[in-house]
Amino acid sequence: MRWIGFVGCGTATILLYFIPMWFLGNMLASICSILFFTLTITAFVPMRAIFTMLTPEQEGASLSIQNLSRGLSNFGGLALVSLILFMRFGHFSVFIIYYFAAIMTYFIRLKQPSIN
Repeated sequence: MRWIGFVGCGTATILLYFIPMWFLGNMLASICSILFFTLTITAFVPMRAIFTMLTPEQEGASLSIQNLSRGLSNFGGLALVSLILFMRFGHFSVFIIYYFAAIMTYFIRLKQPSIN
């Protein structure tokens, strides 16, 4: 999820910004960059499976946390982007957030199931 989700979406966001400027009027180039974005954003689909894998004995609590994170991201995400836009990063704020999240996932350590 780190590489395809966060880094891929960050790179696709950069492409979505620059492709129309580099290839003026080229619809195929724009469609290819949008397809790349849609392919990378699908890495975030299995979040429910990941949350229930972390706590299989408390599936209801993991679903509640997922719903809470969805709600907080609708509120806090807008505030975070507004703050970054205020700090004069401009349109680059979105991919900065994706790359920062990719760095943060490096520090997540989980006990992996082992083969006996």
